[in-house]
Amino acid sequence: MLQVLYKLKTAKVFDRNRSKEDKGSTEVADEDPFAIQIMAWCPESRMLCVAGVSANVIIYRFSKLEVTTEVVQLLEVRMQYELNETESPDGGGGEQTSAHPTPGASPQTSGPPSHPSTSSNNSDGGNIPCLKVRSTPLKQSPGYQVDLVVQSVWVSGEPPQQITSLALNSSYGLVVFGNSNGLAVVDYIQKMVVLNLGTVELYGSNDPYQRQPRSPRKTRQPSGGLCDINEYSATSEDRCKSPTSDHRDNSFSRSRSSSVTSIDKEAREAINSFYFCETFARKGDCSLTPCLYVGTSLGTVLVLALTLPSAGEQRQLQPVIISPTGILVRLKGSIMRMSFLGSAGSLLPSAFEPCSQELNESQFAVVCSEKQAKVLSLPSQTCIYKHSITETSFILRADVVQMNQGVCVACFCANGHIMTLR
Repeated sequence: MLQVLYKLKTAKVFDRNRSKEDKGSTEVADEDPFAIQIMAWCPESRMLCVAGVSANVIIYRFSKLEVTTEVVQLLEVRMQYELNETESPDGGGGEQTSAHPTPGASPQTSGPPSHPSTSSNNSDGGNIPCLKVRSTPLKQSPGYQVDLVVQSVWVSGEPPQQITSLALNSSYGLVVFGNSNGLAVVDYIQKMVVLNLGTVELYGSNDPYQRQPRSPRKTRQPSGGLCDINEYSATSEDRCKSPTSDHRDNSFSRSRSSSVTSIDKEAREAINSFYFCETFARKGDCSLTPCLYVGTSLGTVLVLALTLPSAGEQRQLQPVIISPTGILVRLKGSIMRMSFLGSAGSLLPSAFEPCSQELNESQFAVVCSEKQAKVLSLPSQTCIYKHSITETSFILRADVVQMNQGVCVACFCANGHIMTLR
């Protein structure tokens, strides 16, 4: 018999007293703005991270003691890229923005001590979150308690895009989330955003796609309610969908083109998956480095090298440095799953305990997209195995699992078939 062991509500973190104007501006009135879309959990550290449908991320810590939090700590992240090269962000005068952001530049973020910093100039429809964090003390029972809230805000009259991927690593003290604009890495130990890059910036000068700027759009005023999602590919009736319906629609409406040489004006390359690991960051490396692997909706896997301060006081004071190292591999279809094998073929867990890794030995990276699976030898980055899983359908879910006979890739296809590859 199944028994419910624990319940957690995200709504109590936010102010639910919305004005009539805010309620009237919501296009789909019966949708739940507090719905959970993605979860990441580390059982070793008991850290929990959830991404909501309203472009927010909540980080929880487990505690056996009841506490009252006077002020919920908050970070606001501005994730907006590929602005029109002929139109300024505010639709009139002011600072001009080019179509391609400057490499290495991070959009503005605000710090955690206070609530949303909406007191700044919002006449251009910027710095407004979809939900307002509560301003009254929060009583938290024993169990998972809010440690930090991260919100993606409106930028230049454009609503934040829905979060498409999420990952947590307790060994590094980092949380990363991505959307159709790019990714943001949050240091939840120091309560700060350490990286905020658009997808184009991750490629640097090695971008294989011919990207064009978006067509101009009229600047809109934020409603203060639920944000618009899939704005550039969905009608107004399809915006602000619940996690289940939105995920289902996205799964069956994505383009299945096997050869993409250019990107349409309105297309965006979303961040689909993440994987933290200790591996060889660059081709030919002889030692392992903390890394973050990033998979995109166009089938590209990119690698970010992490430079972490020493444990203890230095970890509290010194910044985490993240450096893109380039493209690892490209596959057909969106990247669904990434994993790593040791030199003996054993499945390596994500780096919650760095000492558990098979240090300085060769590794194998397993990458699975909607169409293909590849195995690469590291650090040579040589593709030693390639398999076309399906041509007539696409993969909805994939995972790398440890079986009695060894490691295999398990895939669930849209046509109802379940396949395993060894």
